[in-house]
Amino acid sequence: MMSISLFVFFLALTAIDAQNKCSNCDVNCVNIRKCPEIISILTSSGQLSAETLQTLRNLQCGFEGSDPKVCCNQALITITTEASNLENPPNPPDVTNHPNLRLLNHTMCGPITQTKLLGSNKTGIFQYPWMALIAYDTGRPNPEFRCGGTVISSRYVLTAAHCVTFLPGDLRLISVRVGDHDLSKERDCDTNIKGLEIVCAERYQDFGVESVHFHPEYTRTKLQNDIALIRLNSTVDFRPQNVKPICLPFGTATTLRHKKVVVTGWGTTELGLRNQELLQVTLTLVDNKQCKEMYRPTMQIWYKQLCVSGRKYVNFCLADSGDLLQAPGIYNNRSIRMIQYGVVSYGLNQCGTEGFPGVYTNVAYYMDWILNTLTTDVSHKWNYYISQRNTSLLSIYILKDVDENHRSETGKFPLDLICKGKKRNSYKTRLFGKSYMLISQINMMSIGFFVFFLALTVIDAQNECSNGNCVNIRKCPEVISLLTSSRPLSAETLQTLRNLQCGFEGNDPKVCCSQASTTTTTTTEAPNPENLSNPPDVTNHPNLRLLDHTMCGPITQTKVVGGNKTGIFQYPWMALIAYDTGRPNPEFRCGGTVISSRYVLTAAHCVTFLPEDLRLIGVRVGDHDLSKERDCDTNNKGLEVVCAERYQDFSVESVQFHPEYTRTKLQNDIALIRLNSTVDFRPRNVRPVCLPFGTATALNHNKAVVTGWGATELGPRSQDLLQAKLPLVAIEQCKEIYKRTTQIWYKQLCAGGQMNVDSCLGDSGGPLQAAGIYNSRSIRIIQYGVVSYGLKQCGTEGFPGVYTNVAYYMDWILNTLTD
Repeated sequence: MMSISLFVFFLALTAIDAQNKCSNCDVNCVNIRKCPEIISILTSSGQLSAETLQTLRNLQCGFEGSDPKVCCNQALITITTEASNLENPPNPPDVTNHPNLRLLNHTMCGPITQTKLLGSNKTGIFQYPWMALIAYDTGRPNPEFRCGGTVISSRYVLTAAHCVTFLPGDLRLISVRVGDHDLSKERDCDTNIKGLEIVCAERYQDFGVESVHFHPEYTRTKLQNDIALIRLNSTVDFRPQNVKPICLPFGTATTLRHKKVVVTGWGTTELGLRNQELLQVTLTLVDNKQCKEMYRPTMQIWYKQLCVSGRKYVNFCLADSGDLLQAPGIYNNRSIRMIQYGVVSYGLNQCGTEGFPGVYTNVAYYMDWILNTLTTDVSHKWNYYISQRNTSLLSIYILKDVDENHRSETGKFPLDLICKGKKRNSYKTRLFGKSYMLISQINMMSIGFFVFFLALTVIDAQNECSNGNCVNIRKCPEVISLLTSSRPLSAETLQTLRNLQCGFEGNDPKVCCSQASTTTTTTTEAPNPENLSNPPDVTNHPNLRLLDHTMCGPITQTKVVGGNKTGIFQYPWMALIAYDTGRPNPEFRCGGTVISSRYVLTAAHCVTFLPEDLRLIGVRVGDHDLSKERDCDTNNKGLEVVCAERYQDFSVESVQFHPEYTRTKLQNDIALIRLNSTVDFRPRNVRPVCLPFGTATALNHNKAVVTGWGATELGPRSQDLLQAKLPLVAIEQCKEIYKRTTQIWYKQLCAGGQMNVDSCLGDSGGPLQAAGIYNSRSIRIIQYGVVSYGLKQCGTEGFPGVYTNVAYYMDWILNTLTD
């Protein structure tokens, strides 16, 4: 029956005039008899799902006589089972009965979508929804994507070990982005041949990093076992079509039976980003023996790796370090899905060199390690070592519900229960090696609090405080509150704690504290950092609804600029305040930031006590180069690559400055301008900035970014919007510097003091900003300061600029906002 009815059955799935071209240019349209994968599906005994039937319909691309033709990745050739560097390599682990398979989404993973409107290496916005980008702090103003990965579950991203460990000194892993496609756009859309949008995706999702797990046998020298997992700080939302997990190879999908596979990526490597759009390429697998021969002088290829292509200018020039090698396969015995078979590991530095294939970690051989590593939220994870003070910073789990007879293992290091210390009856410890002590969670806070904090530090930590005073940890309520909270701390919070440690006072650590509590003494001076109150808690303020928490403070990837220059979409909240000076044209003499659709935040001295020849008349948003009517980013040849929409001009409906603003002391130097109509946030060059509240209240960086045209009462100094990264200066130090001229207090920030930068680039009323975790999950740009004043000769070495600390005015800001 099968010999004559198989192709009749397939014909029943298709229309007689089906002539779809295969959407991937390297996939062949072949006679169905030459595509074993489809033959296998059609001859299976099980009933096919509606999804599989639709996939089969989409694969049909014509006829050869009476036989249907199909888009077949296999294209006549299947892989031999020859060993790579072992004559008889072992089989991959059988994980079909592994209990943690339940943590993978077998219904949703690896959907195959039909994209017909694309050509070349382009991809559709929903075609590879499992793609992830890994962001790093590089010391530059904005985080950068330097590696890729794949979403495999609602909390985990699969990547390469070399993307998370042994990182260069200037790289620090900070976050993961999923659901993005074109990094130059805030909104991804597929277009038709006329360039009209036909379908758009929801916005990407950003996550902090809760923990990192790389394979315990990863070797940096051999680059073997180059695989890792990143656990995200919150759950991925799989409801949008542009975010789905990839399927992993187990059961019927364990073996890669194709000769050709697909690699996707933006080309992100340790050197940075090569493409703004997600691209794809189909590559040919190379036998491991042949691959071993090619790399023999330098590297050792083994059976737990895959080698692909080596065709000039392709390979993983398009793929990302840590990203995937994928192919369609039969998943769970019945569905055709996209399955990840490899993780991009390495190749020649000159990627795409002819004759030298890229090397990938073979995921099938690591399925047991992957599943063993996955956890649910039931187990409470803590990322700390309780360590002696002469050790380096490390990370470990604190185990719950472990009795005295229990032995457990984290990675490959055993943790044996012992009793230690004079209070041996009051708590339990587990000894790890000779230097590390792990304290049980149950009694940790009662006796181990300060030992617990010591675990985050090294003995010689003597960081200078750039913001706040170096005080005993017992006098810093903000740090105590953080360490005694019940929630596990994120990797970013841990790093912040490490950065705060500034020495020891006896056995107690000292920390840089902006909220230190000490005995209050009577004084007529403004409060200093040791007496200050906390910024107001506005997390439940009713007017928070007037801020756009979804759209504010986007971090964009800008490649076309250098030095102090900025991209046209990099700081879309920048505003210019226009004044009538009595001359023919209005002039920009102050700056500000868009914080909502009707309000601009600026300095009080920009709106009140103005000179007689100045009259506030308007606000401009969305501008970049004041000498041009149309702003465009250009490539290194001077050619326009992307252009912004025209700026938006507004009149002033009303002005509100802080009621306690004092012109003599220049304190409370903050104001709001209400515009006469609503700002249009649809163009990419106009967005609001995020404001500091909740998890974003404290500025935990040592440096912050000031942006502007240098607009002051003398006029703008630059036609282009510029940026500068400035070191923060401790308030006490700043107070000492300015003591002869004015009074610095705790509701101000000081930054800069470098020759020819400082607020020479910032505008009066413009922002001091930094990246931070906003609303507990997204990394955004947050405005922490408003440019207030400095020396008349701005950028004078040793004299920092002074900024109004926005966090202390959040209650006034929200009280002032109206619908």
